[in-house]
Amino acid sequence: MTVLQTYKHSSVPTVLVFCLEADVKPVVNTRGETMPAGSECLETDTGDRYVFNGTSWIRVKISVLDSSTYAITSISDGHSHIHDGEAYSAHSVESDFDKSQEINVCFTTPNSAVYLHCIPFGGCSNLGLFKMCEGATVTAATGTDVLAKNRNRNVANESVIVSTKDGSSYKYTMNATVTNDGTIIDQEMVGANKQGANVSSARDTSEYVLKANTTYAFRLIGNGVGSDNAIASMEITWYEHVDKE
Repeated sequence: MTVLQTYKHSSVPTVLVFCLEADVKPVVNTRGETMPAGSECLETDTGDRYVFNGTSWIRVKISVLDSSTYAITSISDGHSHIHDGEAYSAHSVESDFDKSQEINVCFTTPNSAVYLHCIPFGGCSNLGLFKMCEGATVTAATGTDVLAKNRNRNVANESVIVSTKDGSSYKYTMNATVTNDGTIIDQEMVGANKQGANVSSARDTSEYVLKANTTYAFRLIGNGVGSDNAIASMEITWYEHVDKE
């Protein structure tokens, strides 16, 4: 079969491709340009759909029938990104947290169409303030670089983030020196019989889509109340996604 291409929108030059399973899916459009991210491909003999992520075609998973009951089974969009190896996590833990101490996670998002869909969580046994800072000023060469962990441990994909310490790819910086918060887009008191802070337990309605090419600092700071031998931890989870249109 001849591979057919048509443009989906005049204002957004993504491409709709029709082909057979055996055909080589194009990575260049009819104009000789790299296939735009968000372009779609339909295999007419299998019904399988693919989306181009900017470098390769990724098969779109759809709901299927349970073989025993024929009930429709599905997983959430966020969970599907874990299976696809596009979800990551970052952590900072302190087992001897002083009452005015800080732990943090800092990184810079890429200047690209790959967006991070993020949920932060922080908690401590003392009273503290957990905040999510956008456009933060972080001192270079401070903190410790750590490789972001892929949440599908069978996949070798790396995150698109870079560290604030030295700009290392795939890494976040733990416990860097933050000199300015920038814009605080979420904050909550934690500890002292309060629950840990996160936006909500419902990912699909509570996640933040982070701004491209921006430094973020997730900070947990003790407010001076309680013991100097407390515990504190934070976990930042996200998946990386290219918009379809």
